[in-house]
Amino acid sequence: MDLDPKDTSFVLPSDTTSSSPSSGSVSSSGSTDGWAGRKWLVDEAKLMELFRTCTQCGVAIEEKRVATRASQIRIHWTCLKGHTGEWASCTDQRNMARNNLLACAATFFTGATYSDIKEWAELINLQLPGKTQFYAIQSKYLIPGINPAYKGQQTNIHSFNFLLRGKNWKCVVMRGVIALECVRRWTSVLHHIRGIHRWEENGREYQCAHPPLSEEDQEKKRWLEHDSPAFRALKELVEEKTLLRDLRQMALFKHTGSLEVFHNVTLKYASKRLHFTYDSMRARTELAIIDHNINIGREQKTTLEGKPQYKYMYTKTTQQWVAKPVYEPTSQEFRKDLMEDVLKLREEKSLEPWPRPPPRPRRLLQNIAPVPRPDPSELVAQRLSRFKQL
Repeated sequence: MDLDPKDTSFVLPSDTTSSSPSSGSVSSSGSTDGWAGRKWLVDEAKLMELFRTCTQCGVAIEEKRVATRASQIRIHWTCLKGHTGEWASCTDQRNMARNNLLACAATFFTGATYSDIKEWAELINLQLPGKTQFYAIQSKYLIPGINPAYKGQQTNIHSFNFLLRGKNWKCVVMRGVIALECVRRWTSVLHHIRGIHRWEENGREYQCAHPPLSEEDQEKKRWLEHDSPAFRALKELVEEKTLLRDLRQMALFKHTGSLEVFHNVTLKYASKRLHFTYDSMRARTELAIIDHNINIGREQKTTLEGKPQYKYMYTKTTQQWVAKPVYEPTSQEFRKDLMEDVLKLREEKSLEPWPRPPPRPRRLLQNIAPVPRPDPSELVAQRLSRFKQL
């Protein structure tokens, strides 16, 4: 039996079911429910080809009215037999095109800016929310949706730190022990250089770290005498106060790699080359903190044989090839949670979204200039007079 595409009960045969190896579970029509469903870039001319005939009777469509709201296109048609219908490219979220809200949220939550996405969209003539709508959505829904997630993460971290607070005193004690041990090992050279490889200090017995020397080796080496000028010069150098103080500080040494990782994440969300308002800068910094905290302690990737993976790079500083570990990709699931929060915030009936973002500091400077800006006419006159002198 032949299938009639004009029949309202028409369904695709089972062998034409849409599927994709890169997607999760999909329905027979190749789509998923909710805001996370797959989306496509469609040419307007190809889209209009679907509205040539009526879906109810199959006759030609006589009239089409097209209305657009940024990324949403809505078509209302009337066929020759008087049948009418309406179709929209996305659902509405309380009278707002949901894809408009999602496009703005995806731009902000990934660290991009409106200028970046605007240039990309204009190049291919892709319809997206305008500048005014983007910043209105940002201030009313995106920024207020970030702060609760940030506060929630800080609460979880604080509760974890509270469990470890009782063990902090042990860390302080161990740090002091390591500092003393560092100094003791450094000054132990004064015993070794005199041929003394086992000695007592502060009621404890110590010995050199090297293997025991035979009597023959002990006699062959020329050890320094206790009262020799060479030993006194060496002793003065080894026991120099500022040097010992620096050695104690070596126990506090921490590599700055973790801090540099956080700085890189911060630059991803809030570049130093761009100017942001205070509210936007604070929200982007909170995004960077959330992203950084979630991805701490990533495991190193392994090969199929279970061996750790490395990448090989040439550094200009050392002018040598080095091997650096390759880690598992970062997790960005928190962005989906933020998208859910933004959609829920849009569903709120009150005009003022809750919770509101943190207040601005009272004494926030307008810019970094130490002197107030002169009158614009004065600045323009100075520029013109300077060019006249050339």
